[in-house]
Amino acid sequence: MAFAKFLTCDLLPQRRAQSTRRNIRKTSLLLSYKGLGDDLAGVCRTITTGRITNLDLSGNEIDVEGAYLLASAIQTGKCSLTSLFLSYNRIRDEGACSIGAALAEKCPSLTILDLTRNRIGDAGFRQIILATQTGKSSLTKLNIWGNNIGNDGAHQLALALQSGNCSLIDLNIGSNNYRKIFRWIVLNAI
Repeated sequence: MAFAKFLTCDLLPQRRAQSTRRNIRKTSLLLSYKGLGDDLAGVCRTITTGRITNLDLSGNEIDVEGAYLLASAIQTGKCSLTSLFLSYNRIRDEGACSIGAALAEKCPSLTILDLTRNRIGDAGFRQIILATQTGKSSLTKLNIWGNNIGNDGAHQLALALQSGNCSLIDLNIGSNNYRKIFRWIVLNAI
């Protein structure tokens, strides 16, 4: 069955990078809605080859354990992802914290992160926002729509935006649980 899943995934060539020994092809790996759950060992091995630039694992019922596996693969330092789509999973705060910590340390190439509908609250959001302030992050687009981010998370975002150290320029935080006053605070921080 795993072989059938592999055959149904789309590998799209994106660009070629010159190497002294050979040409290395960078690709997109699109595995959305394949029912992977936390069975991500093969995907994690692929991340550590440095050959995947775009990874879509949306709608795969990935939970905290799967997020830890992805974060571990990213932390190897061999990650060349530029976009990571994890929408409609169950990553929660704990998973978002591990992904945020990995991004802050070992994946400077990532520019797009989609965490739509993952039941992420203030603690997980805070870790993602902190990753954008390290100076090592090039994360410019974050979609975290439809999670459980409250007033504390919105306040943390406002502080990050006001600091001038935040790398984000495109942010979708709609349909979360913060009050209207925090919408005003965030908008005025921009």
